[in-house]
Amino acid sequence: MEAYRDFWDTFRDYGTNSGSKLSFRKARAQVWYDIGVGTTKWHVTLTVSKTEQRLTCGIYVTGSKDIYYAFEDRREEIEQALVPS
Repeated sequence: MEAYRDFWDTFRDYGTNSGSKLSFRKARAQVWYDIGVGTTKWHVTLTVSKTEQRLTCGIYVTGSKDIYYAFEDRREEIEQALVPS
């Protein structure tokens, strides 16, 4: 599990040093990592899988249907922006 902490530490350092406005918390030895976006109503969540060699990204909405539907209305636009070119 320490490999996960090392991965997230490196990720956090990169994000912090890149001048991002996101809030990078202390890394833990777990498969997921949450990133604050300046509100408690939603956040970005990342999950890494060593076996599948995959990093997934999600948006976790806490108790706000309006925010959920705002993301849902722009789903295609968001997905297109995340597709590697």
